[in-house]
Amino acid sequence: MIKNIYYCCLLILTTTYSFSQSTVRASFGYGLPMNSELIMVQVREGYDNNFYRKVKAIYGSYGSGFRFNIAFARPIKKGSSFSWDIENTLILGKKYISRSIYNNGVETPERTETHSLAYQITPSLVYGFKWKTLTPYVRIGPTFSVAKLITDVRLLTTNFLEVEYSYEYKGGVGLGMKSTIGTAMQLSPKISIIGEISFLSMTYGPKKGWLTKYDVEGSSELDQFSNKDRTIKFEKEYSIDPNDPESQTINTRDRYAMGYVSLNVGAKFTF
Repeated sequence: MIKNIYYCCLLILTTTYSFSQSTVRASFGYGLPMNSELIMVQVREGYDNNFYRKVKAIYGSYGSGFRFNIAFARPIKKGSSFSWDIENTLILGKKYISRSIYNNGVETPERTETHSLAYQITPSLVYGFKWKTLTPYVRIGPTFSVAKLITDVRLLTTNFLEVEYSYEYKGGVGLGMKSTIGTAMQLSPKISIIGEISFLSMTYGPKKGWLTKYDVEGSSELDQFSNKDRTIKFEKEYSIDPNDPESQTINTRDRYAMGYVSLNVGAKFTF
């Protein structure tokens, strides 16, 4: 599916240059969670006369973080207030970190960090109007996303060995709806500066996970795991045959929050 989206967008972007009053927009911004959910928990255990255990929930969205956008647009017809727009977005997700301490007679700290890398493409319909040197506009359309969720863990075992391992989760396409309110201020006939706020409602459910790193005391031990043991497959429904040595590890497929509210600034070039 994502290949078909790429090909369609490539065709649209190629034909963009054959029309007058086409524009290229480049912007960057930062997104805050729009639909937060539980990302991980932080656990602190210890002894203060008696054993205690404190648990802290960490909420957020894998869509939050820095984003870089480049978009192409042109009017539906000459002189129209409506135009179509196709925006490409690269997201460098915010890093969520938990620092847990487990205590079973020996303190064993564990640090977990998780974040996302995502590419999104949004074909939209835009309505705008000129007012002096300003052009306020609204933009709305579906968003397609491919993403990679990365989790890094560093812990100390009860044998005082330092272990580091990483998982990557990807596969599948996220689908959401994006709306934007903004304005462009014309500096010259060809150049405008823009400011806008975008809202995206989306969830994303990876199909597979891979163990990509497993180090003990700085030495890689990844080869001790078979391909089956390194791979996790996520399904809505599944059954496991314990007699099948080649069957992959399978877990229930979850969907993670990818929505955000983002403030973006940039420039628009008309040609």
